[in-house]
Amino acid sequence: MSLLIYIYRKQEGTDMTALQAKIPSPHNELFGFDRCRETLWGHPIMKSLGCELIGTLKDQNIYAFDEDVFKLKKELNKIFENIERVAKETNYAPEFILFRVENALEAIKIVEQNLDIAGIAIE
Repeated sequence: MSLLIYIYRKQEGTDMTALQAKIPSPHNELFGFDRCRETLWGHPIMKSLGCELIGTLKDQNIYAFDEDVFKLKKELNKIFENIERVAKETNYAPEFILFRVENALEAIKIVEQNLDIAGIAIE
């Protein structure tokens, strides 16, 4: 199974299709494979970088709203800045990790402009 990241509604009945469509190509909803929950996002390197929210993917989905959107962005930027170390520790290619991090950051850009109705889900 795939691990997906997408723009998620704050309230039942709100359609996020138009917002999701604003994510520019080549970015998409991919955030890895289900095994990435443990072998990448839940790897001890994430905790050592201070990526607490990302690290919770090991055991649960993430639903980030309001301040948690900014926390998620900060953690993704830490991964981006430490890509060589993360790749070495997790045995994932830097390109594999960066594409998924960039997918998330592109979705977050849109959510930041729509915090009143949207957040981020990683499932």
